[in-house]
Amino acid sequence: MRAFFKLLISVGLIVIFSHASCDKWVCGDNWFVNKTMHKINVNVYCHGEANNELSFHIAPYDSINRITCGLGGPVDPFTSNTCGPDSILVVFNDTIPLNTFRYLEYNPMNLKKIGKTKFRYEFTEMHYQKALEVNGY
Repeated sequence: MRAFFKLLISVGLIVIFSHASCDKWVCGDNWFVNKTMHKINVNVYCHGEANNELSFHIAPYDSINRITCGLGGPVDPFTSNTCGPDSILVVFNDTIPLNTFRYLEYNPMNLKKIGKTKFRYEFTEMHYQKALEVNGY
């Protein structure tokens, strides 16, 4: 009988500590909005190669939602278990690239927090004009 109570107390403590842990699985809601009249490809490169899992495209005047989850809080939508990005290229109309690691003010990793786990990034005509400028147009 005494062993039964020890087992019951042990199970109870395990349940309490597992629910009281700070490291809970939390998901983030990441919205990327294209406010331009141009098709945008966001190409993420890891170890010098394009990562199709993290890359995406957005039609003109459209948006895309990327949900990411991690222990203790949402993770960066451009990072995975196998990839920490070397660069992120924003390509307009399949022809005009902008390396956002060279121009950090245009980097989509700069998500704006709009809620506890909601984030938003907007691609605007400023991005397109910067891409034209750095490509000599």
